[in-house]
Amino acid sequence: MTEMEYCTEEEPTVQSMDCSESGQEEDDYDKSIAKGGVTTPFPWKLHDMLDAMALEGSHSVVTWQPHGRAFMVHKPKDFVEKIMPKYFNQTKYASFQRQ
Repeated sequence: MTEMEYCTEEEPTVQSMDCSESGQEEDDYDKSIAKGGVTTPFPWKLHDMLDAMALEGSHSVVTWQPHGRAFMVHKPKDFVEKIMPKYFNQTKYASFQRQ
């Protein structure tokens, strides 16, 4: 991540990430070995979560930005209570921001 805006709970949070194409096939996604003892690297979990939110229509909680290089958490409380436990092994928003 290159940029991050910190805000109060009432303001949406913008997260920016580098999503450049690596030229690897989708099969490489399943074959990759994560480092550090994690089964799925955080960026992949994040991307899966954002795609699932788009399919479910949960745009009021978290969405991709129009340019597709960043995402925004619109409702941090709902994000922590409903989405983080489903996709990530952490329950603290500050820890999520550091990732």
